Amino acid sequence: MCIIFLKFDPRPASKNAYRLILAANRDEVYSRPSKAADFWGSNNEILSGLDLEEGKEGGSWLGISKRGKLAALTNYLETRQNPEAQGRGFLVSNYLTDNLDSLAYLRKVSSEAHLYNGFNLLTADFRANEDTLCYYGNKGSSEPIHLKAAGIYGLSNSLLETPWRKLQHGKRLFSSVVNKTLPPDGLVQELLNILNNEELNTPDPAQESQGVGYSNAMLQALSAVCVRSPGYGTRTNTVILIDREGNGVAGLKAWIWRSEGRSSVASLSSSHVPSLCVLACQCPLAIPPVSLPASPLCSSPSCLGQTGLTVRPMTAWIILPVSLAAFCITGIWIVYAMAVMNHHVCPVENWSYNVTCTEETAKPGFPKTCCTIQDIPLISKCGSYPPESCLFSLIGNVGAFMVVLVCLLRYAQIIEHRNHCWLNTSGLVSGCTNAVGLVMVGNFQVDHAKTLHYVGAGAAFPAGILFVCLQCLLTYRVAVTALDYWMAHMRVALAIGALIALVLSGIFFIHESFVLQHAAAICEWVFTVVILVFYGTFTYEFGTVTTETMLAGLQRNLSHGPGVMIGDDVQVDTLGGASTKGLKSPGGSSTSTHLNCTPENIAML
Repeated sequence: MCIIFLKFDPRPASKNAYRLILAANRDEVYSRPSKAADFWGSNNEILSGLDLEEGKEGGSWLGISKRGKLAALTNYLETRQNPEAQGRGFLVSNYLTDNLDSLAYLRKVSSEAHLYNGFNLLTADFRANEDTLCYYGNKGSSEPIHLKAAGIYGLSNSLLETPWRKLQHGKRLFSSVVNKTLPPDGLVQELLNILNNEELNTPDPAQESQGVGYSNAMLQALSAVCVRSPGYGTRTNTVILIDREGNGVAGLKAWIWRSEGRSSVASLSSSHVPSLCVLACQCPLAIPPVSLPASPLCSSPSCLGQTGLTVRPMTAWIILPVSLAAFCITGIWIVYAMAVMNHHVCPVENWSYNVTCTEETAKPGFPKTCCTIQDIPLISKCGSYPPESCLFSLIGNVGAFMVVLVCLLRYAQIIEHRNHCWLNTSGLVSGCTNAVGLVMVGNFQVDHAKTLHYVGAGAAFPAGILFVCLQCLLTYRVAVTALDYWMAHMRVALAIGALIALVLSGIFFIHESFVLQHAAAICEWVFTVVILVFYGTFTYEFGTVTTETMLAGLQRNLSHGPGVMIGDDVQVDTLGGASTKGLKSPGGSSTSTHLNCTPENIAML
C-alpha cells in the first residue's frame, strides 16, 4: 500500500512556482529487503530505491531519470492475489529504461495488465518543450488516461482520485501547503509533516468494502496517511520538486530496512531537462548534519537535518529471549541433577517417602533410596546446598538481568506501536518485580534464609503470572497479521497452563501429604518452564528491534522542557516496525512521526 499526492502544472505562470510537486509514501512489510534510494550501480542516469525480494529484484516503486522520466506505483487493495503474477515493481524500472513516452508505455502495459496483480501507475515526461503526465490502473479503464489539465491529484490503493477518507484528508492538507509561497526547505518540511500524519480516518465504507477480508485492526491502520502497525507500515517518504526552469529539488528520504544510511548528490542534466538535481540524504538521530560534496549544478547542497532516520534492525536482540529461556531451563535442570547426585533431594520420579530414614551409605552417582519430606525436589530445595547453590545463584542473577532487558525492550516496542497505556506500564512493573523476586530466590536459599527466600518467591511467582497475562492482552492489542494473532493465541495457552500449574502448586504445597507435596514440586517445575518458554516467544517480535527502540521508551518518560514539546505519540518507522517517539517543535504538526527540526534541519536538495 502507498499514497501519492502531486500538483502538476506544466507551464506555471509564477516564476517561483513548480511544474511538479510530488509527495509520496511507500508502505510495505518491514522485513521485505530493499535498497536505499541511489543511482543504479554504474548507471548514473536513474535514481530510485530498488526491491531486493527474491524473484523481484530490480523492481521499484518510484524513480526518476536524467532524461526527465518519472514513474510512481501503488498497489490496488484486494483480498485475493495471484502468487504467480509478475512483480509490479518492474513496471517502474522498465519505464525508466524504456525509450517509449509515458502514454505509449502505458498503452503497452495495458495490453499486459492481466499478468499483474492490481496496480496503479503514474508516468511522466518532463521535457524542455512539453510535460506529460499519464495514469493507468489495471482495475479500472482499459485505456490509460492522459492527465492534460494542471491540477492536484491524489492516488492511494484504489483508482486515481477514489474518495477514500485518508486520500481526501491528505489531499486537503497537501493543497493547503502547495498553494502557499514557501522556500524549498519550508515546503519540503511541510510536505513531510503531511506524509507522516498518523491520524486515523475511520470509518471509511469505501475502503472497507474494497478491503473485505482484512482484519479491522489492519483496515484501521491503513486508514492513516502514514501507516503504523507491528509488521507493516510506511517505510519511505519521498518529496520531489521540479521548478519552472526545470531545476529539480528532491528530498528523498529513504530509510530502508537493513540498509545503511547514505548521502549522495548527483546532477541530472540533459537536453530535455536543463538542470535536474537530486539528493538522497539521511541524517541519523543525534548526529550532526552530514557534509555533502557540492554539485556543479546545485550550489552548496547539504544535508540540512533530520527528516528521516537510518533505522536498522538490531537482529542480535532475537537471541535475547530464546537465550533467557534456554539458559534458565538448562541451568535449573543441571542444578536438579547435581542435587540428586549429591543426595540433597530425591529424584522427581520418586513417589515413595518415609517419615524418617536411618543413615544410609552414600552411593556416589546414584540418587537417594530413602526419602523424607525434606528431600522433595522443589526448585528452591535443589539449590539450597553447595555446590549446586552457587550455580543456582548465578542463574537467578543472570536470569533476572535478562528478564529486565526483555521487559524494557517489550515496553519500548509497545510504545512504538502507538499503544502506550496502563497495560504496558503494568507489564513493565510486573516484569521487573519478577526479576527482583528471582534475585532474592537465587541468593537467599530456603534452608538458610527462609523468610527472605519466601518473600522473593512471593514476589516472583505472582508477578510472573501477571506479566504473562498482561503481555497476552498487549499481543492482541497490537496484532495485525494472522501470524500475530497465532502468537497471541499461543501465549494465552501458555499463560493458562502457567496459571493452572501455579494454583495447583499452591494448593498442594499447604498439605502435609508426601504425595501432594511431591505433586506441588512437579507443578512448580511446570510453572517455571512454561513462564520461561513464554519469555522465549518474544523472539518473534524482537527481530524488529532497532537502534531507536530503546529511545522510544526513554523519550516517553521525558518531561516538557522550555521551547520543546515532548511526549506525543509520534513514531519513526523501522520497517517493523520500527518507530520511535520524537521531539516536536511547538509549531510542528501534532501528527508528525519524525523529529520535527528547524528548517535548517531538513534533508533536501
